Amino acid sequence: MGVPQDLFTSPELCPLQIDVGTESLMLARFSRQAYRDCISLGMNGARLYASAIYQMRVDDVLLAASGAPPISKPTHYILHAAYCCSTLLARYLELIPSCFVLKEPQLLAQLALAYKPSLPRWNELFDLGVRLLSRTYEPEEVAIIKMHVPCNVLGERLLQHNPRSTITFLATPLRHFVLAVLKSNVRRRRVRYWLRHMAQYAQPGIDLVNINPADLTDAEVAVCFWILNRAFCEQLSTGPYRSRVLVLDGECVAEFPREVLPNVTNLLGLSIGQDQLRWLVEHPSFQRHAKQPSRPYDAASRRREIGVLENRWGVEVGASIAWAASHGMLSGLSMT
Repeated sequence: MGVPQDLFTSPELCPLQIDVGTESLMLARFSRQAYRDCISLGMNGARLYASAIYQMRVDDVLLAASGAPPISKPTHYILHAAYCCSTLLARYLELIPSCFVLKEPQLLAQLALAYKPSLPRWNELFDLGVRLLSRTYEPEEVAIIKMHVPCNVLGERLLQHNPRSTITFLATPLRHFVLAVLKSNVRRRRVRYWLRHMAQYAQPGIDLVNINPADLTDAEVAVCFWILNRAFCEQLSTGPYRSRVLVLDGECVAEFPREVLPNVTNLLGLSIGQDQLRWLVEHPSFQRHAKQPSRPYDAASRRREIGVLENRWGVEVGASIAWAASHGMLSGLSMT
């Protein structure tokens, strides 16, 4: 497929991933409704919701990008430490007409896992990916990109790339995070994978580079991963672009959306009145799970679930936190 003229202005074709073997960019044709329905913008999501999938030579797209006008619109990124209501926040913003929400683009996660900012080719592909994911249907819309967890390593780079970009960084208290990880074997394996790939980008003073996840229990791995993401969050919220960073406890999104949402929309430069805010927090869709709409779920359900997990895994979680404290890994960190 050739490069369409409107590729850099319309989000109708969503970039999915780069096929390294063929040097091709995979894209899918999404409608607005498909963007809303898809919880992860990758090949699996495209097979479910896209009307067609295409392949273009990366070099052809890069050449076309060099002659296309730049995108100078604001873009908002939701970074998160996993299992902390980030999809719930994205769903709230999705109901605001001036927000165009993209959830978990696989392309940026692919670039994050191959993070090589010293290589010109990596920089070209990063610029291309951000540019294509920042398009909106209407000029007044703000692109909201809810990221995959590995993209936390890109936080400062995203703020550098566009001086109008902003970030909301979500996390949860340490104990609740470890409980959420222990909930399933899939989550345990996923956090091990993330830690192995992301620890190399830890800031000096966060001694995780020499940690071998294979030597740790699942709960200890979860504690290390929480510490790593706490460091990424601290780097952003105290760095040179801190005025464009909002840090939120993800549990507040579930428990106190009426108080939290105005903080996010203010960062976006959007104002919502009390009537619109009431409509948002009382919307019937939020009586169901953000990622599994067929499942009834709300803040009270979440509290009950945490209680069940505490009864089952609380002793192991306590031991993992004590282990980290005995190694000085939690020194100076608040666990809430």
